[in-house]
Amino acid sequence: MIAVHFDPGSATAKLAAEIRRLRREAGLSQQRLAKAAHYTRAYIGMLEKPRASLPAHSLVESLDQVLQANGELVELRIRAEREHAAPGGPETRSVPLPDTYFEVMDAIRRSEVTGATLEYLHLTTDELCCQYAWRDAGKLREEALFWLGNVKALLAGPCSLGDHRELLVVVGWLSLLIGCLDYDMGNERGAEFARRSAFEVGKETDHGEIQGWSFEMGAWFALTQGKYQAVANFARGGLRAAPHSSVAVQLTALDAKATARMGARVDRILDDGFSILSGHDDPSRPDHHFVIDPTKWAFYAMDCYRISRQNDKSAMHAREVLRLSKGTGGVEKSPMRAAEANLTLATLSLRDGDLEGAADYTAKAFDVERRSVNSLLLVADEVNREAKSLGSNDPAIREIGDQITSAHSRLLGN
Repeated sequence: MIAVHFDPGSATAKLAAEIRRLRREAGLSQQRLAKAAHYTRAYIGMLEKPRASLPAHSLVESLDQVLQANGELVELRIRAEREHAAPGGPETRSVPLPDTYFEVMDAIRRSEVTGATLEYLHLTTDELCCQYAWRDAGKLREEALFWLGNVKALLAGPCSLGDHRELLVVVGWLSLLIGCLDYDMGNERGAEFARRSAFEVGKETDHGEIQGWSFEMGAWFALTQGKYQAVANFARGGLRAAPHSSVAVQLTALDAKATARMGARVDRILDDGFSILSGHDDPSRPDHHFVIDPTKWAFYAMDCYRISRQNDKSAMHAREVLRLSKGTGGVEKSPMRAAEANLTLATLSLRDGDLEGAADYTAKAFDVERRSVNSLLLVADEVNREAKSLGSNDPAIREIGDQITSAHSRLLGN
């Protein structure tokens, strides 16, 4: 949720007013609308206030459908997002709404843990996790640290055992998010510290999902560092901690990616992962980083099929990833996945002899602001090896190599 300087004429303010108007015209209470859109009543109420913030794109699409707005709400959100992106546009630091924010901060200053404070902390943490795919990593990390500090301040004061556990759970999710963002920015040491912190919280609270995602992060780190056997070890640990959680799907996918890079077939592993995925309902917040939904599966399958040289399957999944990464009005919802899809298509173009096409796809992959450095360079280096294996002096091959060398220098600062 992105906060803005209040302007009653802004698209963001108009969006809030329109949600309220359409809900009332439909004869729906906030509670009934929240249930239909798979959100909380408190959140719907916040969005309807005069100083409403910009909600997640997936929520607006859901509200547009429930309220039969025929795309009107989606269009308002697109206009609002453009206002944020425009030079001199509103400040895009994501903070809660002013009235609720000050109430929560007052409770934190008094070391008072209330039900409303806990609900708001969980809600804010979920919103931050939903911004992972597209928001500037540094700014998102700064805000996650801000809330982590506030939660730790509450933990230092008096509270019941139940409230203490709830606060620790928030700490666990924020630590996982911060670890992912650190790793995206190349801060491997900080990422590992955050991962281990989350794991300890998961053990203390007996929270299998938090433990499972800490194992998943370990598997991801190991994959990008070329420690493929360690990926399998982390996957087994995560599956023991959270065998029935959706993180089991992600762990299976990472195991498949590592197995493919060790030269083994991955069809059975992918089938197992898809079977686990099929046993889960579609999540109400598919943009939440720590959930898995069917749209992510194409991303994992794309990588595995590319490595195992099942080119047609890889191409099909890569194009699906690019299609799914675009929201209504062409808004980029998943730039990191789209970047790796373009690199996959670059590899497949090289295998087909389309060298200029490969160079174009490579350029597209690096033409994004939101990226995960280690993951992007892992796949980019694989593209470069594929290009060099052709033994060609074609200018397009040199261009690919130059782009990837430049990306290493720019992203790793060397």
